[in-house]
Amino acid sequence: MNIDDFHYILAIAEEGGVTKAAKKVFITQPALSQRVKWIENRYQIQIFTRGMDGTHLTRDGECFVKYAQEIINSERNLVRELSDLHDLKTGVLRIGLSQLANSFFLHDLIVSFHEDYPDVKFEFDSGASYQLLPKLLSGKLDLGLFFVDEQTKGVKREFLFDDRLVVIPHMNSHLSEKVYRKEDGRLYIRPEDLSDEPLALPNVGTKVYSLLEEAFEKAGIEPNVQQWSRSYNVLVTIADMGLASAVVLESFLSEDRMKGDCYYIDCDTQLSLAKYVLWPDDYYLTSLAERFIESAKGSWERIQHSISESER
Repeated sequence: MNIDDFHYILAIAEEGGVTKAAKKVFITQPALSQRVKWIENRYQIQIFTRGMDGTHLTRDGECFVKYAQEIINSERNLVRELSDLHDLKTGVLRIGLSQLANSFFLHDLIVSFHEDYPDVKFEFDSGASYQLLPKLLSGKLDLGLFFVDEQTKGVKREFLFDDRLVVIPHMNSHLSEKVYRKEDGRLYIRPEDLSDEPLALPNVGTKVYSLLEEAFEKAGIEPNVQQWSRSYNVLVTIADMGLASAVVLESFLSEDRMKGDCYYIDCDTQLSLAKYVLWPDDYYLTSLAERFIESAKGSWERIQHSISESER
């Protein structure tokens, strides 16, 4: 047995057949089938059953896959820790991204991290959280910047920042007549003052829309929604075109934009989403990954400090 054998079995289990798995692990189908037979003979078990509807794990196979994954995780941890012993500043960080993929915050983070560690390469995988989580748990990703609820098993997390909602007024908006400055130096507006404003909002069903819906209900207003989009960059563009005032997450705004006309919504409901970085709880977190996490915290703190200084 060697480490590749465990990868072979996991690939077949994931792909649901030898043909697809062979392409995934870069081996011929006959060679892969022969290797499976050798492993089954070695342990005196049958790992897979094969039928018209595909290849499925037997009860023995499920047991084998469970320990195969643990062995692969241990081998990956070994590689990570050995690298740390030599204090290497090179390597690859594989990061899963969902909502933050096109944010200004991520752009600032990658640029600043690259300046400190120019020899580190990135591999990004973007998608929905439910698509990224299995990849993170299986070790295909080192870190994740996406949402999972607190009941999700198998992950550790580090808090980065609270991503607040802000209103970007369109060019002909009169919202500036209704805003006020609070002790933190930021401009705020009440939900009820948005009742007649043409708005561009994140799609119904998103977490951000749920927060807004609750705030509008408490204020007793029906928002005048003119545009919808799942993309925050599109919402910003809609505001710039003068079509409607957009409500977006703060992390999607450049520093210059955040220093200009954008208003926080003042209400009892917390209009923000906590952002975390995630990693599997059975993985060795390399010093390189730790540096990336600290850099992520530092990027947001630097942006906020720069804005605060400009508002004094």
